[in-house]
Amino acid sequence: MSESDEPNLTYDIDWPMLDKSRFIPLNLLSTFIVRSVLYPVTLVRTRLQVQVKSSIYRGTWHALRTTIHYEGYRSLYKGFLVYNCQLVPGLIYITTFEATRARANILTTNEYLRAGIGGIVGSMCSQILACPIDIVSQHMQLVGLSSSEKKSRFKDDVSSKSSSGSLKNRHVRRIHVPKEIRHSNYLIFKHICSTLYYEKNADKNSKSKISFKGFYRGYLVSTFLFSLTSGVWWPSYYFYQRQMLNIESMFPIEVPLLLIQCIAGALSSFTSTIATNPIDVCRTRVQVERERRRVPQIMRELWQEERFHIFTKGLTARLSHSCIYSLLIIFGYETVKRVSLKEEYQGHVRWYILHYILIMVEEHQQIENLPVEQPRWIGGSTLVRQFEDFYDLDEPINHGQFADVYTCRLKNRQAIRAVKCIPKRGKRKTPIKNASIIIQLDHPNLVVIREILESPTHIYIVQDFVDGPNLFQKIAQTEVHTEFNISKYCSQILRALQYLHERKIYHGRIHVENVLFRTIDNEEKVCLVDYTYSNLCTRQAIAILVNDSPIFCAPEILRGETFSASSDMWQLGILLYLCLSGSYPFAGSAKQIFQKILNGKIGYDAPEWDCISSNGKAFISNIFQVNVQDRLTVLQALSQPWIREKVYHADNLSQARTNIMALETGKK
Repeated sequence: MSESDEPNLTYDIDWPMLDKSRFIPLNLLSTFIVRSVLYPVTLVRTRLQVQVKSSIYRGTWHALRTTIHYEGYRSLYKGFLVYNCQLVPGLIYITTFEATRARANILTTNEYLRAGIGGIVGSMCSQILACPIDIVSQHMQLVGLSSSEKKSRFKDDVSSKSSSGSLKNRHVRRIHVPKEIRHSNYLIFKHICSTLYYEKNADKNSKSKISFKGFYRGYLVSTFLFSLTSGVWWPSYYFYQRQMLNIESMFPIEVPLLLIQCIAGALSSFTSTIATNPIDVCRTRVQVERERRRVPQIMRELWQEERFHIFTKGLTARLSHSCIYSLLIIFGYETVKRVSLKEEYQGHVRWYILHYILIMVEEHQQIENLPVEQPRWIGGSTLVRQFEDFYDLDEPINHGQFADVYTCRLKNRQAIRAVKCIPKRGKRKTPIKNASIIIQLDHPNLVVIREILESPTHIYIVQDFVDGPNLFQKIAQTEVHTEFNISKYCSQILRALQYLHERKIYHGRIHVENVLFRTIDNEEKVCLVDYTYSNLCTRQAIAILVNDSPIFCAPEILRGETFSASSDMWQLGILLYLCLSGSYPFAGSAKQIFQKILNGKIGYDAPEWDCISSNGKAFISNIFQVNVQDRLTVLQALSQPWIREKVYHADNLSQARTNIMALETGKK
């Protein structure tokens, strides 16, 4: 899961969040620069894979030095422009990958499997254009190889120097390019395309005929290779990223997520390259040979020539290219995504390395003045005030997996407050979210946070004590349960969320027990509680949500994102569905619930919905949108007819109330 310790920031930028008019050209430019830097390694890799054994070059560096010495520096960029036409199928690949991975949510919630499926489908689609570009660029990379061969006492073909009789005369016949046109890349390109276009049959006496087969020689092998590579690369990428995050969590030093992603990309390339190198050698041989031979025959000949060296043939060049390429591409890709963010998301994503450096400087200045036994986890919390010196713990209210809630009293005073006690577990948290922002919040539909204290072992969130009923208890106490009442409660919740979202704070836990009622100036009001935990301890809050309350998970949470304004609206939709019908919109095992959430389909077939107005159903349907761009925002929700015009059915929702009372009784 790609998540920031700061709940209001995300480092996993989705496709809908990007301004395509900026992202596409900048991404193409970034990829072009990386390809330009690494192209000489690509050329050397092709030459190493084509030669028989070590007939021309003894290795990667020898091939690089020899090519420069005999053919000049310009030779390192033969076929460069043709090769960069791969930018188009590359764009097709990444778009298809993202779309397929999103659709794969219907089949499975396993991130490794979804990534593998997306990579395979993306490769299969992109190879339709990539294969002919590969073939032409490979032939251009081999032009002039005879210069190195002659001065090294080799023939114009890539011959073997083996003393074995079976290998002595074996060579790879490639397209011959006349010397008189080698000065012009355009003429070379035209000659190679013409030769591939007028493909000869295996029968030497037959006439040449027009055919596109030459451009798709080895297409199946190429598609299989790149599909397998992607099928290995993407799951490996997420696996390595997850493992490094697990390792990082064991140490007190915070590592930038972008650095972890880059390292994971390089390790994934190492894994996929090692696994597929023999197939890549075979693909190159098939695509550059002029003789039509079946893949099994070429594989047998390669085995006779190389034996176990087939696993390392051109491997150094390929590893150098793929690992560095992945590292730079991921770095550039993530950078371009941040530059290309739409304006409405500018406050949600930051450039992580710069942000990290600023935080570390601030932390260092703070820690120098603090005792070792009092580590600070949250910026703006009070370390000089010990909780026990000012408060007495009273009765427990709730015990949870990561925190306990008690009533407490100020010493020498009768004022009752509530305190959430959060034990410090695992590594120290970076103080990104300043607690003073939360303490300053003041809204009639939000519980007031009085202060946030820290001890060496705990965080204490002290807030006003609300002794009124929760939402279900309120419905049970009301003899006539109507759609009007729920709309009125919803309007107050929306006002509270509007106040939070304007300050880039998200609730994250809009559950029944966190919607309480209290009386202010003789008027009963809805009061949202428990919004601080999701903001200060985001990772634990998401873990609790997924494990204990999966029904309240928004689709984007299941896709690995953190809390947001959209996820708050999704949770509000779950709550409204419950209040109006007395049943959950999604049922089944946790896995089945997740799949239904990702589908986003809800029904109004139950008889309880016959009493609900069309405006009410439309309101809920507009919230249950899997795509966050289509989901109602708080401002949009406040302007909906169901909230603004107050047109409802007057029916008593007695069956829904009965269902809710049964649910509330079942909790006890």
